Amino acid sequence: MVERQMRVLGIALVAVVVLAGCGASDEVEEPTATRMAAEGAPTLAPMAPPPGTPVDESKGGAGTASPMASPATGGGEPATGSVTLEGYDIGWRYDDQDTAAGEITITVAPGTVIELVNEGSAAHNFEAADLGLDQDMPVGETVQVTIPEDAEPGEYAFICNIPGHAQAGMVGVLVIAEEGAAAGGDEAATGEGDAAGGAVTLEGYDIGWRYSGQDVNGGEVTMTVAPGTVIELVNSGNAMHNFEAADLGLNEDMPAGQTVQVTIPEDAEPGEYAFICNIPGHAPAGMVGTLVVH
Repeated sequence: MVERQMRVLGIALVAVVVLAGCGASDEVEEPTATRMAAEGAPTLAPMAPPPGTPVDESKGGAGTASPMASPATGGGEPATGSVTLEGYDIGWRYDDQDTAAGEITITVAPGTVIELVNEGSAAHNFEAADLGLDQDMPVGETVQVTIPEDAEPGEYAFICNIPGHAQAGMVGVLVIAEEGAAAGGDEAATGEGDAAGGAVTLEGYDIGWRYSGQDVNGGEVTMTVAPGTVIELVNSGNAMHNFEAADLGLNEDMPAGQTVQVTIPEDAEPGEYAFICNIPGHAPAGMVGTLVVH
């Protein structure tokens, strides 16, 4: 009997110990992490929007291109006859000036013809509003404007008026000088008429020649020039071209997208002289013409 009571008491004691253990609360306080800024960590700049994304100027966005650098010097004697101004994507080139380096300056006399060559893949335009000049420049073509004979001496701004092109740098200055101060006095060439002096422009394209309204697609090109005339050779195509007038000792490569020059020898005899592009296959394809020296 006593032994039985001892067993019951032992079982009860074990039960009490077990229940006490189950009821214990092992509460653990979780640590609080504090994020510290890394010393010297770089600050990320906001990403620029993709090209063509409209800019919200109310939020501080810029709507126009930055001003170009200071104008290049374009002084010297005013040009007469004709000069060549090249438009490309996006800018102007004249002589050794380029709008990539700053605004360009062209010094001309009244009556000067400006040959406008579009060497780019986009349409361009030449506008000198104060002189009443506004000429579209189709892709890959050469067009002309003429400084009015009654233009007053002074400075006249010109631009490409295609939206966005002037803001991107297609601007320049025409300086009109007194006609009497011009170097030389020859008039621009008009095809097969009077001999040209000064400078004229011959354009090579893929594949053909253009000169003063003539195009080899309409027949052989004829240029009437005088001894000493400079021929500006403009390659508006994507392929290499060449100008060769063997009987005058002229042979000049024309890299794609560039303008080079040849000069009619001062001692050239009057007569007709064939010229070609000597790149294989180009002459048979029509890149031939005639120089008439007067």
